Amino acid sequence: MLGMLRSRFQSVPVAFSQRFWTRRDRKTKQEKSRSEDSQLESQIVNVLQDIVEIIIQDVMVDGHLFLQTPQHHFKSGQRFVNIDTSFTHNRAVMEKVIRLHLLLTVKESATNVPQNIEAHRRITFFANSLFMNMPKAPKVRDLLSFSVLTPYFKDDVLYSDEELNKENEDGISILFYLTKIYPDEWANFHERLKSEDLEEDKEELMRQWASYRGQTLYRTVRGMMYYWKALILQCFIESVGDNALSEGYRTIDRSCYNNILNLMLTNPALRVAYIDETEQTKDGNSQKVYYSVLVKGGDKYDEEIYRIKLLGPPTEIGEGKPENQNHAIVFTRGEALQTVDMNQDNYYEEAFKMRNVLEEFRNRRSGRRKPTILGIREHIFTGSVSSLAWFMSNQETSFVTIGQRILANPLRVRFHYGHPDIFDRIFHITRGGLSKASKVINLSEDIFAGFNSTLRQGFITHLEYIQLGKGRDVGMNQISLFEAKVTNGNGEQSLSQDVY
Repeated sequence: MLGMLRSRFQSVPVAFSQRFWTRRDRKTKQEKSRSEDSQLESQIVNVLQDIVEIIIQDVMVDGHLFLQTPQHHFKSGQRFVNIDTSFTHNRAVMEKVIRLHLLLTVKESATNVPQNIEAHRRITFFANSLFMNMPKAPKVRDLLSFSVLTPYFKDDVLYSDEELNKENEDGISILFYLTKIYPDEWANFHERLKSEDLEEDKEELMRQWASYRGQTLYRTVRGMMYYWKALILQCFIESVGDNALSEGYRTIDRSCYNNILNLMLTNPALRVAYIDETEQTKDGNSQKVYYSVLVKGGDKYDEEIYRIKLLGPPTEIGEGKPENQNHAIVFTRGEALQTVDMNQDNYYEEAFKMRNVLEEFRNRRSGRRKPTILGIREHIFTGSVSSLAWFMSNQETSFVTIGQRILANPLRVRFHYGHPDIFDRIFHITRGGLSKASKVINLSEDIFAGFNSTLRQGFITHLEYIQLGKGRDVGMNQISLFEAKVTNGNGEQSLSQDVY
């Protein structure tokens, strides 16, 4: 039936389009307009009559009886004799007509649909999210400034050749496993090497390819840098349209330092804050002194920007991740701050929505207070690794997406359950910061940020039209340890004064 409707619609909307786009001066072309309206009316009548015949004869059961009822005693040639063609002068209506024409006449080719499941999922979500209720994007010059904060501590930065090719007890290496999970992407990778003459850098590119598919810092930084690339492109488009516009790393592994340095040199907008431990002699006694240091990529090496003396080793005083955030938050800039875990990812197409997301901080929802924490939904990208990972992926999806949605609306009791939520930076740094980091009691440090915001008259919401990637545990031992951490954290929450 759809094919028959397409054939019926081949002629009329073309006339619609010509009538819509070529009309210039009604007064000087009034007679021509009347003749066009008359011709257009006859075409519309013919198409509508054809549609009725198709529905009665090919769709309806006993459709011939439909015309034999008393209220339909008129002849087929007398149907649709009073057609009002004034709607052809309405721009909004004609846009819908043209869109209907495209839907009925344009047939997508199967070759244009991506075969990769992940690419298909990302395109589908991005296209659907454009029809969700989101604030209008401001110009880049009016955008709320923001920073992205990612804690890092002894995690994988970039897989080495040895790590990729080292076999486990079953004789399976990481590289072999990844090539079997992502066979089409592996084939595309080799095709790019040949087409772009990159065979000389094959080993380094292979390390990057594998790291982009694991839970590494390399993958997280690449994803967060999409914000920078997207804003540069949007700023360029607006300006065209408007006609306007190495000593500090002594205590860490050298290969880790080289990998992080490579990240800073590759991404000029990236800044790294770390805790520097040095020894100083005072009154003949040697003592350790700790500094919070901010560096960036220079010409060939890192360049120090700021150095702040600390009272002691923060990661020994409190929990690791919240202390990591607390010592680095002083270096952040802007009115908003997004907290991202080390094993997260971002997508280029989603980065274009950041302007819309930040407008949420300026909008009051149903007369309530302006939001202080924006909840972001997550996609668990490790579900295809194993059956346990698939189970963990479904569990996390039910919690970080479905559960958060219900907690935010209609229950209005959502807190902060993990990254990648976006904070009102000014609100939180003037009310105790993002993270409470006391040992043991703040084991589940994320939710205490939600407690802190709510107790100080904040408002927390959840957004559905943007997503970030998230890696989860894929083995039984890892999942067991994670569940134990969550259980212990819930017990410590019940003992904290924030709950009361």
